[in-house]
Amino acid sequence: MSFHKMQAIDYLLKEFNAYSTGKIEGIPQYILVFKMNNELYTGDFVIENNHSYKVPNYNSDRATMKDLSKNDNPEIRKSFFDSNHDIYRYAQKADFHLARIISHVENSDIVEDSPKVIYNLRKFGSPEQLDFYFVADENLTAVSLIKIKE
Repeated sequence: MSFHKMQAIDYLLKEFNAYSTGKIEGIPQYILVFKMNNELYTGDFVIENNHSYKVPNYNSDRATMKDLSKNDNPEIRKSFFDSNHDIYRYAQKADFHLARIISHVENSDIVEDSPKVIYNLRKFGSPEQLDFYFVADENLTAVSLIKIKE
């Protein structure tokens, strides 16, 4: 799967976590587990900051963060929430929830203009964490979700 599709999956998952918080009791929140180079990891393809989601912008004279909500991604968010009427029911089962997000991303046009960076990268079974990791040609696959709170 392309880096930018993985980024869209992480974005939708984080949007759902924020959207569902406090709305319906018993809806879990999740973080994404992905496979890269045949190893399992967690990490952030987008950075959350005060309910906005950002990616780096290295195309300017100084390092800045680009807000995804001000670009093309609100359409993928809107279409995801509008097309999934049973979204809360599916969210209670992590496998259904991830499958719905992946299916939506696979059938959407994804803007591929951000740098390929994963933040807070942590390999399963390792206490070490990389603050950032520049992705080259790694093969990425969304494989699971970890419940972080209910």
